[in-house]
Amino acid sequence: MSEEFEPKHYPGNGRDSDPAKKKKTIIAVGAIALAVVVFVSALFFSGTFNRLFTADDTDCTALFTGNWKIDDVTAYEFNGAGSGVMHTNVKDYAFSYSADSTVLHIDFESPAARDCDYRYSFSGATLMIYGNGFRYQMTKTN
Repeated sequence: MSEEFEPKHYPGNGRDSDPAKKKKTIIAVGAIALAVVVFVSALFFSGTFNRLFTADDTDCTALFTGNWKIDDVTAYEFNGAGSGVMHTNVKDYAFSYSADSTVLHIDFESPAARDCDYRYSFSGATLMIYGNGFRYQMTKTN
């Protein structure tokens, strides 16, 4: 006498699940995955991703050496060793600076000028800096 083993069907074991419930679960998982992709993409394209997940503390201070003109009124002079001067048609402002692979930090001696951290990029003799809602394009003059 041989009895065959017949598995029992219990709710939730996957054999008699509701197709509408499966569809809702798939949609929810897809929506969560899409949200994660959008969030990571936003971090990546804003530059935050690189700052969060890279440990590049390379000193890039020397890259800025020289004179950089923004317009007929404002120019920056970087000495390559961490200090410089912002020249305006009214007054000059001394500052110290440092840079890693993504951020230029300028610390003015005078409280009349605003200290700032800028993201930056170079393209030949052009320096772009971004920070505090501003974007400046500088051209190297020497």
